[in-house]
Amino acid sequence: MVPPELADRYGFFRPTDEVYEAWKLVRRVCELLRAEVCIFQTPPSFGYSEENAMNVELFFSTISRGSLKLGWEPRGTWSEHPVELKRLLAKMDLTHVVDPLRRRPLYNAGYAYFRLHGLGGREVNYRYKYTDDDLRRLLSIVREFEELSEVYVMFNNMYMFDDALRFKRLLASY
Repeated sequence: MVPPELADRYGFFRPTDEVYEAWKLVRRVCELLRAEVCIFQTPPSFGYSEENAMNVELFFSTISRGSLKLGWEPRGTWSEHPVELKRLLAKMDLTHVVDPLRRRPLYNAGYAYFRLHGLGGREVNYRYKYTDDDLRRLLSIVREFEELSEVYVMFNNMYMFDDALRFKRLLASY
């Protein structure tokens, strides 16, 4: 639990001791789980700004990754600044984590990572159940990235288990 008086020292990739200590804990958990990939998801409130871009660059250029592959799912106004975002992702060698049914990744660090949050008007729609047509479209997109070493697909919606099983069956049939 973060003490309220220290809350402003956490988050947004700020260059604070607390942020770097939190990363060390996350990395240790990844090691214990034998995770190959660690995804950073930032909220819409961490939108594009020069300060936020500098914090991202400073954080990822100074942390120890070990053998972890790192990905970043920026939310909010980052998608309105594709040139800056692509430059930052490439410079820091971070896979751009996206929902490929909404937008394509700007950079892949040797692998693709897709997180599906449902379709609809908003950025996320956790109540969405993917249709067979959606899954066929997803398969077509995944096949575009076959030259990469790996393609990860994560359903992040209320029907994630069923949607993932249906997608797995679709993959097996091709």
